[in-house]
Amino acid sequence: MRKGAGVTLPEMLIALALFGMMMSILGRTLQLCYTSYHKGDDRAPYFRDLAVTVDGLARELRMCDGVLYPAESALREGFSPEAGRTTPLVFCRYSEKRETIAYSLDRRRGTLVRVLYGDDFNPADPQTHGLEEDRLQVRYLGRDVTSLKFHYSRFGRDEFLKLSVSASHKDAAFPLETKVGISRGFLKP
Repeated sequence: MRKGAGVTLPEMLIALALFGMMMSILGRTLQLCYTSYHKGDDRAPYFRDLAVTVDGLARELRMCDGVLYPAESALREGFSPEAGRTTPLVFCRYSEKRETIAYSLDRRRGTLVRVLYGDDFNPADPQTHGLEEDRLQVRYLGRDVTSLKFHYSRFGRDEFLKLSVSASHKDAAFPLETKVGISRGFLKP
């Protein structure tokens, strides 16, 4: 090393080039982190909403006293209830009294439709099934829901309904699945 000498021009250029490359790499990394964070932050409410919806449906199915519709054979193949197109999944549960509940997918709204039927609901009478009645309690659950599917399975004496729900927001899909034990199986309408 030279006595009292500074840095030469080539040494300074090499140091600046290395510093510039390191800053470029660091800047790109920070930009990717920022973008990923905000994408996740934008999607979080949709995923949270879907998770709450699926959890509520699973809780109601756990209290299920029996499935009224569809038939067991349709659920074995996988059943996707759609509002206005197919029969909803209809089941009974007991809280203070016997309640009849139905779930289906409303593609137009992008929500799940939960219907709590009135006391006069009769599974054998289609006149009591309509959604236009004021006596029914209808709730719309979830946002941007794209699919709802139930699949029945039996393992020994235990019966299960596998519930699959998907939603999408912008460029992201949110599939959720859960398996729920049902206690009494299928009821005759």
